[in-house]
Amino acid sequence: VHKNSNGSDLITCTKQDKALSEAIRKKFDIKSRKTYNPPKLNISSDELFLCILIGYIDGDGYIGRQSGGRSDSLVQFKVHKSWKPVLVDFSQRLERIANIEIKSKPRETFNNCVKMTWANRRLLSFLKAKAEELRLPVLSRKWDKIMVSEKEVRP
Repeated sequence: VHKNSNGSDLITCTKQDKALSEAIRKKFDIKSRKTYNPPKLNISSDELFLCILIGYIDGDGYIGRQSGGRSDSLVQFKVHKSWKPVLVDFSQRLERIANIEIKSKPRETFNNCVKMTWANRRLLSFLKAKAEELRLPVLSRKWDKIMVSEKEVRP
């Protein structure tokens, strides 16, 4: 942890330990072309699953506002179609953990992509509250777009 140019805390992680990198690669079956070969996320712990999901949203997901002048938020994924089973697994597992129905399903778009959007306010509040509860280092510029109401956090 160190300070960036505007004085905010900055957490960096570098891959320097070859043995640890190899262990992670083997555990999750990570291949060199991740775009076309998504890892196998066989994670038994719900807490660890949420950490990985929130990290995935933070890194590769989009958090924004819905269109049409609405003030509520959405989380959106747009990935190669090889990731469709992963997105389905993410939705099913999150639905079970949060006890909130997720109606959105991944849909194929052009250029071999799949797009999925979560726009349920209770679900997004749950995810943001979990990120805070688990003290995950997330990008505040993304997650601050989700407004949390206490009554929406717990299912």
